[in-house]
Amino acid sequence: MLRTILIFLLLSTSAFATDLAVKIINIKKPNSVLNITICPEAFINSDNTEKDCLINQTALISSESEYTFYFKDIPAGEWAIFGYIDSNKDGKLNTTIFGIPTEDVFYSVSVTPFFFKGVPKFKNIKSSVHGEFQEIILIAQ
Repeated sequence: MLRTILIFLLLSTSAFATDLAVKIINIKKPNSVLNITICPEAFINSDNTEKDCLINQTALISSESEYTFYFKDIPAGEWAIFGYIDSNKDGKLNTTIFGIPTEDVFYSVSVTPFFFKGVPKFKNIKSSVHGEFQEIILIAQ
């Protein structure tokens, strides 16, 4: 009986979790810090900001034109994936006074960063995460 329960738990865990690879391409600024954040819908639609998301990674890039981040056991569902290339290494996304990014950004869905201030609405950048392994390719703009 205990063995059956353990097998069920292992199967159900793998059915609802995804190993996610997020590849960023078109990196034009070497010697920068690459920042990426993924957030579930419930988190983005709350009063929290993207800085408060639970899943963040950074990487120092030298001369690569692409880089891949790996996330393990991401629950299946809708996620916002976004990030930026911190070319001046100050630890934040620099913007104009109108909120337009002055550093390269990337989102799980292509958006034009002119008509928003900060992170776009979740519904505009959500991606469906499912299966045992998934790769998403994002283009730095």
